[in-house]
Amino acid sequence: MTFPETAIKMVIAGYERDYYGVCKGCGMAIEWWRTPNGSRIPMNSMPCHDSPAVSHFVTCPKAEQFRKEPQRCTPIYPTSTLQDSQQSLFSPPSPSSPQPSNADKCDEKAADKRES
Repeated sequence: MTFPETAIKMVIAGYERDYYGVCKGCGMAIEWWRTPNGSRIPMNSMPCHDSPAVSHFVTCPKAEQFRKEPQRCTPIYPTSTLQDSQQSLFSPPSPSSPQPSNADKCDEKAADKRES
């Protein structure tokens, strides 16, 4: 998807002008717009509907100071706990603790019914 070329095309594409402001980096007048997915984007001032739509990040000499760090995932559980739980989930049971099979359980139920 290409970015809309003018303010009117931005509106048609689902962008909404949110408010006017001043860039904290360079002091230029900017417009804050809301994208169709709800994010905010600073745009250079567009006095007319057919003015070119240019992101302020492209023209601001201090845009780098506003770039966000990539988000990093942090584990919820310590890695050792995760490894232990995965080990127990995917490993066959140890031979020291044999589990009764379904056939054994069925045989026990049948024996109980015969006795009663």
